Amino acid sequence: MRKISQIIGVGLASMTGLLLVSSVARAQATETPVSGEVEIGVLTDPGEFWVDDDGVRHRRNAKIRERYIGDISGQQFKIFRANSNPETGEFDAHGPFTFVGFVLGDLVMATGRFMTFCTGGDPSFCEETENWHLEDGRKINLIETWIRFSGDPSVYEGTLLDPPGHR
Repeated sequence: MRKISQIIGVGLASMTGLLLVSSVARAQATETPVSGEVEIGVLTDPGEFWVDDDGVRHRRNAKIRERYIGDISGQQFKIFRANSNPETGEFDAHGPFTFVGFVLGDLVMATGRFMTFCTGGDPSFCEETENWHLEDGRKINLIETWIRFSGDPSVYEGTLLDPPGHR
């Protein structure tokens, strides 16, 4: 009976050690800042469009292509749902995306989701939050900002999260 207790004790101690080591490893993910610009997107498929009785414009399953320049460089392809109220100037959009290009010099493919909100008024300020999942296990949390209809490119800033043991 004493031997069984010792085996159970050693097993529990080993499991506790493994949990502690995995927690420490997770806490040591490398965070690298990324920044640059996004050129104005090109609508490649307008999707479905309609205006409701309140004058709100809706777009579904539209496709857009954007070009990233800077620490991230390449093409992003979005499929989005959007709503725009011309009376208030408010705009929101969300959907999935894919990306092919370079992140800090590494050729990557990524998928993710984005959410965009623009405040009312003229000009209106827009902010987009993007969560990227690179096929090699890294992640990027990104914020993109711009002034709507200004013609200027968006500016992005974010963090590349590189898990321990990635390379």
